[in-house]
Amino acid sequence: MATKFCFYGTSCYDLLLYAARVLKQCKMSVLLLDYSKEQSLSYAIPEITGLSSGIRDYRGISFSNDKVTDEQYMDYDVVFQYLGMSPRYKVNGDYYFIITDCELHTVERILELKSDLKSLMPDSDEQTDSNEDFDVFEKNCLNLIILGVDASTRAGYISSRMEFSGNHCNVVDMDESNLESRIRCQYDEVFRFNRISDEYKDLVNKLCYTALGSYIDEKNYRKAYQKAERGK
Repeated sequence: MATKFCFYGTSCYDLLLYAARVLKQCKMSVLLLDYSKEQSLSYAIPEITGLSSGIRDYRGISFSNDKVTDEQYMDYDVVFQYLGMSPRYKVNGDYYFIITDCELHTVERILELKSDLKSLMPDSDEQTDSNEDFDVFEKNCLNLIILGVDASTRAGYISSRMEFSGNHCNVVDMDESNLESRIRCQYDEVFRFNRISDEYKDLVNKLCYTALGSYIDEKNYRKAYQKAERGK
């Protein structure tokens, strides 16, 4: 049965695509789903003439913006579901994320979204009982990811407003190289992400380690990551 990751909030299509490509190189079968109103992930998936619905292949990764049946989920190891700014899709998942940038109007919208997902808020900020070798996300609760310009400076205020801290808050400054790499995902069918910041690489690794568990060792993972970041 697939491990399901649910992403709410602002655009994070680059993060999902980076992690999906790494996992694909790790021999994992990955399904990307875009259930958001804005369809930002869908714009990063090349269109196929004559095919506007159903699950389609994108360089070894499956993608759809249609509803998927429980039987179809069974065909994959990992499912990334992007749900955007609306909680209307009450999907079942194993890991939950809420994504924000640093703009105040976005933060306020995320706060409204968070109120609809309050049942998923972590009870405490204690260390997770997880794989001691890898930093991984906590299961069955919301994890905050701040992807924004000047994020490291603003993270304290944002995480405090949203009542997240420590293990459950992840911060990446979207500097020029990170933003350039993000745009390439929507414009280039074959994209590279070897120029993203170390902080962003750490976030991609954390997501992949969570999906992989003990499936692959560190040496083989490094090889898979290097292939993916070069556009493989």
